[in-house]
Amino acid sequence: MKFIDEAKVYIKSGDGGDGCLSFRREKYIEYGGPDGGNGGRGGNIYVQGVKGLNTLVDFRFQKHFRAKKGVHGAGRKRNGAAGKDIILKLPIGTQIYEEDELVEDIVDNKKILLFSGGKGGLGNTNFKSSTNRAPRKITLGEKGYEADVLFKLKLIADTGLVGLPNAGKSSFMRKLTADKTKVGDYPFTTIVPKLGVMRQGDREKIIDRALQHGNKIDVLINNAGNMYRGQIEDLEEQKLLDIFNTNVISGMMLLGKAKSFLAETKGSNIFIGSVHNRRAFPGASPYAATKGALETLTKVLAAELGNEKIRVNCVVPGGVFTEINQRAGLFDDETAKKRLEDMASIHALGRIGTPLEIAEAIEYLICAEWTTGAILEVDGGLGLGLTNA
Repeated sequence: MKFIDEAKVYIKSGDGGDGCLSFRREKYIEYGGPDGGNGGRGGNIYVQGVKGLNTLVDFRFQKHFRAKKGVHGAGRKRNGAAGKDIILKLPIGTQIYEEDELVEDIVDNKKILLFSGGKGGLGNTNFKSSTNRAPRKITLGEKGYEADVLFKLKLIADTGLVGLPNAGKSSFMRKLTADKTKVGDYPFTTIVPKLGVMRQGDREKIIDRALQHGNKIDVLINNAGNMYRGQIEDLEEQKLLDIFNTNVISGMMLLGKAKSFLAETKGSNIFIGSVHNRRAFPGASPYAATKGALETLTKVLAAELGNEKIRVNCVVPGGVFTEINQRAGLFDDETAKKRLEDMASIHALGRIGTPLEIAEAIEYLICAEWTTGAILEVDGGLGLGLTNA
């Protein structure tokens, strides 16, 4: 995922629907009177902070956001439906500017109304009076609010480098990050603070660090993962690409880098799957798709790397409390844990698992020298399909 700390976007809340001019027309009713309904309100624009999100990359390619219009009123006093709202997910610490004026500062995960949709117009029913029994007056829906806004992510560095002039601070940062700050053999080459981003997925550095530690690689455990949930019609392409990159592609690429070293030790690779491929959880299709891909990769790569004496296996955990939902900004600790504990009764063993129990299964596969291509379910019986009925 690219690191983007500033994005300019166009936002428009929905227009309100128009009121309806209509009169009741039924057989044997000569003077039916007005029955035009009101227009629906336009969609609102909300912003919401997401814990664990640390970039504005989602707004790099999609820069226009328009909420839906309210539906026009109709006869028989039918009011139009409100337009669908838009909720923009932003990293906590994002500031929102309109014409250089700060309008919002995202400090937590509360949903904040940024722009209200236009009010719906009034149908002619609203203008009936004792002196005007057949009004032909309506009002149109109000226009939504539109503006170009600037999102700015306030940056807090994880590590700061402080030292004497010419101590090598900029050179050190250039080695670790993609920053290209100026380097010279004279004092005060850097006159303003510089920010460098170190990619945690730098595969070569991971391999090099492992070799420096033990001179060889016996096992690679591809445990990196993230969660993305949503109904199929609401999924965003960039977020789908991000979760496939984290959960699937990064592991494939890292295994490719480590292959020659694993061949030297007749080592193994272990993927971490999920019970989402045994039980269907609505809204979890992106996550389930990535974990299904890992199970297929396990079989294919076990066959491909067998001649190199590299074993490839996969552990499939059941309900285990980890930080993945919190890291994805879906739930806080308490909510995530309660959701899992509520699932205890559909595990055959009547409880959720622990990270230690998953580690025991991984340890077994590390030691099992005649096991490859295995999908080891460690789920307390969740995948058996038990119900509370």
